[in-house]
Amino acid sequence: MVDKFTAAQKLIDEAANIFLATHEEPDGDALGSMLALKMALEKMGKRAIAFCPTPIAGEWQFLPQVGQIEHRFNLNNVDLIIGLDYGDFGRLRLGRLEELDRFNFLTLDHHLAGNYLGLQIVEPNYSSTAEIVCHLLKFLGVALNPLIAICLLAGIFDDTGGFRHPNTSAQTLKIAGELLAGGASLTKVASFMSGNNFEIKMETWRRIFDFLEMDEESGLICSVVSYKNLNERQEYFHASAIANILNSVPQAKLALILLEKEPGCFDGSLRSRPDQQVNVAKIAEAFGGGGHRLAAGFKTNVRPEEIVGKIKSFLAAGNCR
Repeated sequence: MVDKFTAAQKLIDEAANIFLATHEEPDGDALGSMLALKMALEKMGKRAIAFCPTPIAGEWQFLPQVGQIEHRFNLNNVDLIIGLDYGDFGRLRLGRLEELDRFNFLTLDHHLAGNYLGLQIVEPNYSSTAEIVCHLLKFLGVALNPLIAICLLAGIFDDTGGFRHPNTSAQTLKIAGELLAGGASLTKVASFMSGNNFEIKMETWRRIFDFLEMDEESGLICSVVSYKNLNERQEYFHASAIANILNSVPQAKLALILLEKEPGCFDGSLRSRPDQQVNVAKIAEAFGGGGHRLAAGFKTNVRPEEIVGKIKSFLAAGNCR
């Protein structure tokens, strides 16, 4: 990491105007890590612009400077692009790949499987991209303040499921403690991320359970939510959070949630547990996605019945280990 951080520092030191980008329909880790890095770069005297191609869900509006995220990109006068937590270049929606050849590009991510650009700091042993940013800021000598700290804590809290998921390490908890010492409020983060819009979220869960299926032979538990059922309250459906809950069912080897975000286009999120010996990243890659051994995702136009059938075949053949 020292060599990569040294190379990243050189890119940052030589850049005056830095463009930060994260993936469409961002989660807490994507937003928290991007906003924290934006504020840190500004402390270093840089001009930093944060970009996300899609609107930000209401539950993340508590994050500092979230209102400054731009949804249209202009790369004029940009010296460095930093992509955070994106997994696949296409999710950044920055145009064609060949149009970015003239830019220095730095990638910060914790998903092992992915389609990345430029200098790549990709560490699957870290709980989140926010955790990587924490270490990078230490290396750069940027001191925490309460605004940076709460963004980073929100990112870690989201990707660890409130410190309940297996990706929570002793290192993760140590970093969280440093963020609390830096002025972040765990109570505030937990309250905003779990307590808002309770009645609406309960209605969301009811719809998910309406379409829940458990295949005992394969161990696959899944729910498919159509565009019609999703569209009214789309901002309250988060595939990764739903998959995490389904993954807690003892009989399940892996959990799959499919959300039809656009007609005919499904966002898939996969989760498994260490004791099940299922590598969900391999499954996600079969549908053009990627991720970790225990957590992965994809976007596809393949119909749900075909997706489910293919996953069951993988499990039966033992091709997911």
